[in-house]
Amino acid sequence: MLSHKNIKNNIASFYLFYFFSSFIFYMPFFAVFFEKTRGLTNNEIVYLFSVFSISMFLFELPTGLIADRFGEKTSLFLGSVLIFLSTLFLTFGSYWYIFFGEVLFAIGRTLHSGANQSLVYNYFEENKQAIQNKFQYKKVLSNCMTLVWSSIASASLLSYYLNTVNHFFPFYATIASTLVLTFITAFLPTVNIKRQGSLFVITKKSFIEIFSNRTLKIWCFIYVILNSFVIVGYQILQPYLNEINLASSKNGLIYFFITIFGILSSKTTPQVKKILKNSYVFVAVLSLLFGLAFINLALSIETLFYIIAVMCLYRFLWGYLTPTLVEAINTSFKENSIRSSVFSVCSLFANFFSFSLLFLFAKLSPSIAVNYFILAIFSIILGLVIGIASLGKKLTITKRETT
Repeated sequence: MLSHKNIKNNIASFYLFYFFSSFIFYMPFFAVFFEKTRGLTNNEIVYLFSVFSISMFLFELPTGLIADRFGEKTSLFLGSVLIFLSTLFLTFGSYWYIFFGEVLFAIGRTLHSGANQSLVYNYFEENKQAIQNKFQYKKVLSNCMTLVWSSIASASLLSYYLNTVNHFFPFYATIASTLVLTFITAFLPTVNIKRQGSLFVITKKSFIEIFSNRTLKIWCFIYVILNSFVIVGYQILQPYLNEINLASSKNGLIYFFITIFGILSSKTTPQVKKILKNSYVFVAVLSLLFGLAFINLALSIETLFYIIAVMCLYRFLWGYLTPTLVEAINTSFKENSIRSSVFSVCSLFANFFSFSLLFLFAKLSPSIAVNYFILAIFSIILGLVIGIASLGKKLTITKRETT
């Protein structure tokens, strides 16, 4: 049986991994950097984001299978190595190498996606007797999400100062942080759950579980659609700042301030969910509020303070959304041997939908403000559908979801 000290060390390794997996300094200056140093246009930057999304779609399921077949820790280590290599290509590469760097970054993310959440959940399931009431899964998951937002905020603030010295410095710092991430992964605990012997069997069982389990199917659908809207809305923010002439070296400060609100909401998720026990209604409200944020962005009010205020709301809502959806999916089924693959299937469809939206926006939309208006309409419709269905008791709530 694990000692209390071992359990504390293992949970500390989870916290370090979650923090450094998002400790990426160049994000606030991604669009500005490639526009100024590589001459990419706004549409080319949106295409770059779409390459990321389609790569996530293509590799999401295969990489999820790696986690369920060979172990979550193996998947997380490989993902960390690829993210480190992708940063090298983005920093030093020319035009086509930049796109290749985005592909590597996407594969690295897919190797992390699902595996990180599954490892935490499976660790708690495997060590129930040793952990008992010393640590709570919901609390640890909430802390992990809080650390993700804290990491993004810290990196954004530091990147502001780095960028004032040299446009390349945020990228150099990311090379160092992703190298540290690779070493941290080696200290993560392993879980000894029974694993399937065939990738085909894992794939088959994952799809059967999703389509035969009504509760899981509903949550996966919500995860795919709402996550896509939120991710696309965030990805087009930098081109939007370029479009309304608000992009500058202060991007790092903007991202720092808005991310603070993600920290606040993810930290208080367990308390808020105790008040709003119906997870469906909670997500419906979040979807409607995202729609409100999109509408405000679509208004194209070219005031930096106004944009920051709207994005603070955006990040605040996102901080509630992620742990709520992860917990809902995790508690909707019990088969641990396919947990990473189920998350990968959800992410696969979410990334395909994100890619489709980004591609259509880059190809057909006259402006990014119009893109936000389209996202607003669909987010509000989704929120109304979930809310009405839930209040009409068409979406049943299992005991596991409310505990």
